[in-house]
Amino acid sequence: MTSEDYLYGIDLYNSAYWWEAHEIFEGFWHAYGRGTTAGNFFQALIQCAAAHLKRELGDEPAAHKLVASGLARLRQTPVHYMGMHIATFAEDLTHWLIEQRPAVRIRLEWQGAQEATHGR
Repeated sequence: MTSEDYLYGIDLYNSAYWWEAHEIFEGFWHAYGRGTTAGNFFQALIQCAAAHLKRELGDEPAAHKLVASGLARLRQTPVHYMGMHIATFAEDLTHWLIEQRPAVRIRLEWQGAQEATHGR
């Protein structure tokens, strides 16, 4: 798995290809291992992608359960990790869950630049 794979997973997630993003993130999850910070982070992304898919399919209880699990994992992740500001992402997910806002995008922060999304 490479950083290009990671950015591709982010692009898939941000384009609402939830299942495909889940598959990319799952590869990282297995590669890093469940007991690592990276493994925990990727499992959170997997759960968030799956939550979006469940909401899209009309399974609101499953979406809530998956986001709750993802948020619990994100709380165990460093504040800035893999180009993301984790607290902002978690806050966006919470609003998405409670207020039924549009899908949450992953915003990457590049060194020396304001928040950006890969490909923009």
